[in-house]
Amino acid sequence: MLKPNVSTCANPKCSSEFKRLGDGKLFTEPGNLAEKRRVRQIVWLCKQCCLHFTLRYDRKEHGFVLTPQHKRGTAA
Repeated sequence: MLKPNVSTCANPKCSSEFKRLGDGKLFTEPGNLAEKRRVRQIVWLCKQCCLHFTLRYDRKEHGFVLTPQHKRGTAA
């Protein structure tokens, strides 16, 4: 079962509303974790926030964490 949470951007400082696919990125938690609960979380990061951030799934907290996007060609 999917548990979508895509009405607004996953960045708490952003108020962008989800209007259509292609305007940002959808993220889902790893399938092997979701299978245990039979629910897979889905969140959305808007196009503008994707330029500066990405989301990673924190297995200990069972949720997504907003992290800065590394610029290509620079050391991490």
